[in-house]
Amino acid sequence: MISALFLLAVGLLAAGRASALLQSSRAVRTTRSSALRAAWSNGQAVREYQDFLEGKNQPTPLTEDIPSAIVVPADGAAGPVATMIESLRAPGAEIQDVIIPTDGTPPDEIGGNTEYPIYVALTNPDELGAFLDLAMEEGPWRSRASDMVFFSGGELPRSAPTLSGYPGCVEPYLRKANLARDGTTQVLLNFAMPRANANGRVPSPTDYATKLGPDAMGEEKWTGETAACGKWRQAAALRISCGGVRVRERFYRDWRRLMWERVLHDAVFGLVGSLREDRVSIKEVAMYYGEEASDMLWEATNLLRGALAVTITYGFEERIFGLAEAMGESVECEINEELFRRCNGVFCNYKLADDTKVARSGLEKGMRMHSEYMAFARTKRRLIGEDMGGRVVLNLGKEAEDAANSPMIQGNLRADGVI
Repeated sequence: MISALFLLAVGLLAAGRASALLQSSRAVRTTRSSALRAAWSNGQAVREYQDFLEGKNQPTPLTEDIPSAIVVPADGAAGPVATMIESLRAPGAEIQDVIIPTDGTPPDEIGGNTEYPIYVALTNPDELGAFLDLAMEEGPWRSRASDMVFFSGGELPRSAPTLSGYPGCVEPYLRKANLARDGTTQVLLNFAMPRANANGRVPSPTDYATKLGPDAMGEEKWTGETAACGKWRQAAALRISCGGVRVRERFYRDWRRLMWERVLHDAVFGLVGSLREDRVSIKEVAMYYGEEASDMLWEATNLLRGALAVTITYGFEERIFGLAEAMGESVECEINEELFRRCNGVFCNYKLADDTKVARSGLEKGMRMHSEYMAFARTKRRLIGEDMGGRVVLNLGKEAEDAANSPMIQGNLRADGVI
């Protein structure tokens, strides 16, 4: 009798434990299922890879460069980007490009080709914005939108008043025109633009591509590479590589990460360095003010991931600092209106005093540290703003303005740290 009762008790205990485990596993499965449903997913990477394996949406392989069109300002003045594109040729190649002002029309064919790259060599934001507004209207330019090639990056920004060799970040303008997509050809320029010498000859570009040493697998790591994506990426890579520049062809998603890394480099190092009492170079910011730059970089990467679904990949600090240390020694940090609109402006809420429309990036209100430093640049250093006779009217918010007037940030910007 006792044995039977004992066996019955053991059986009930085992059944209770089994029931508890079953309920627990159901709870776990329910929780996991809910978490998966709540997760944001983007199938673009999978689709791109599947298209690559199946040969879909891939550009026609090119073995040699082809004649192209180059869009320049309405006055016909070819800047450094247009000069670079027109001057680069493979040895012995006979290519006749067509220069088209923004108020012109693209020809039906060039060199016997009805399809050809159209290099939009406009580095001024107003000119690029006006051209894209025109191109998206019904007419000859709209039918050629898929052949257009747009440039970002450029030579490291200097104190030149026009920054004619620095397109900067053009994504806001392309988004406004619905051209910021995987089919659009874009080129991230990472080299110093050549200028014609006294004899009229254009020297080779100065490449920014820099080796960082081997990775864990023994393969060489690089920073500062020029990159191309989109329909005419092969044509652009063939032409630019004729100048001795290292060019990588990328899918749009990967190219976009590289482009935003370059924007972060220019915006963060330029701003951190420009607020110093003495003039400093980009390299000196990397060497002596790296902690400030790193804090701002991490804040920016979090913002990019949340606002634009751009995830900067592992090792970005090494790549960004590596570019600054390798190529930034002769580049003094500066904030001016032309540079602001090409770079730092993507992280700020601003308008133009003459009511010219500003293309929005979607990042205007989320970067606290950048806003505080920019407010300090305006109120304490008086480097930018409508009160300096410029067109930029900043709206950084009360919190950023109050932080710029606090003694703490002034102490942080002093070399000796004294408040």
